[in-house]
Amino acid sequence: MTKANTFHLNILQERFNDIMNTFPASRKQRAEMLMKDMEMIFQLPGSNVHPRIINLYERVQAAAL
Repeated sequence: MTKANTFHLNILQERFNDIMNTFPASRKQRAEMLMKDMEMIFQLPGSNVHPRIINLYERVQAAAL
């Protein structure tokens, strides 16, 4: 895992944990915002997205439902 992937994963994981610790009614909007941010990371030029980031994205999607 590159330093950039580690950096992104740590920040995204913290945001996900914050979302999961909020009241369930407010999770959807916050999870959708996090998903948009993650999609921007996926589109970075030369981005080699680590499978753990993809797994986290799937967990965020589930939280948004």
